[in-house]
Amino acid sequence: MPKDLQSVVYADQIDIRFPFSGYITSVFKKAGDLVKKSEPLAQLNTKLLQTELDKELSDYEKIRARFEIFDREHPNISDDITKFLKVISQADLNSSVKSVELAKARLDQARLICPLNGLVISDGGCRPGLFATPASNSFTVLDMDSTRLRVELELDQLPQFDQLDQKVFTANDNPLTPSHIIPHGKKFILDFHPQTPTKLVFGTEVTVKIAP
Repeated sequence: MPKDLQSVVYADQIDIRFPFSGYITSVFKKAGDLVKKSEPLAQLNTKLLQTELDKELSDYEKIRARFEIFDREHPNISDDITKFLKVISQADLNSSVKSVELAKARLDQARLICPLNGLVISDGGCRPGLFATPASNSFTVLDMDSTRLRVELELDQLPQFDQLDQKVFTANDNPLTPSHIIPHGKKFILDFHPQTPTKLVFGTEVTVKIAP
């Protein structure tokens, strides 16, 4: 096994898209910005979505009022017909609650939230006033938590790496944990994960040192 390996700092690129189309009202992040998990990237117009939610809330209040009236008018239900009518009234109320929840969820989805800690490398051309679609406007973010050092191996090099757990790997004096070797086209990939957080510049070359 060689004493040194030349690796490239690598991280997964994740495309983050709106779940539906709409006009963009705000863009909070641009290419080159760091973004934390749960931070917003952009926002769609919510006027119609808010109107839909308000309507569902109004319908819920109406259905709940009818249910309360029915319940007070029939405090002691004894016949089957009235029991079935109460079941229908309760089902209408439950359905209305679900409709409110769905309208609220759709309203929340108008704000594009980043699900990871990363670096924005493309804002997908998102601009306020632009009509965005999931297919054409997406943010591309480097997943900082997936940072690793990647080494490409040839087929004839594989026998040298059959006992990775018996070697010590470091980069800039930081210990590394090797992953399993996976095929990649006509070559093979070996990733090394830093055991402690390190500041690495994506795309740069880093020497991985090997000790027995």
